[in-house]
Amino acid sequence: MNILFIIFSIAIGGLLSIQGNINNQVSRLFTLSGMVIGISIVQAIGIIMVSKGEALKYLGVLGGPKMWISGFMGVIILLGLTKSISFLGSVMAFSSVIVGQVIFSAIIDTFGLLGQPKQPLSMYRSISIGLMLVAVVLLILDNGKS
Repeated sequence: MNILFIIFSIAIGGLLSIQGNINNQVSRLFTLSGMVIGISIVQAIGIIMVSKGEALKYLGVLGGPKMWISGFMGVIILLGLTKSISFLGSVMAFSSVIVGQVIFSAIIDTFGLLGQPKQPLSMYRSISIGLMLVAVVLLILDNGKS
């Protein structure tokens, strides 16, 4: 089992948490369906523009930088998760992603990042995050014996 891909999957989970918060901010400017359509267009068109080196001059189109950041994060998340699944398997990859989401979400909430209200890290939240980490470690140990 490649520990780098586990760390990579945890990072992908972190990106999902950040992307979710950015999407929340974007959805305040557009309807939910408008945001989803806009981000999908950004993901499709954005890759073409980046490959031609022209993405920066289009940042003001389709909702501005936050929409573009979220769209590109979606592409990175999809590609990264697909690669992680091929190396780790579905259970290990998705478990690692969930741990990353929970850890990064706790950081975002605790410090009030990305426009979120501050929510202190309680004992129960700490214990639940710890239990998730233990679960991933157990999955790693079990995978090594297979």
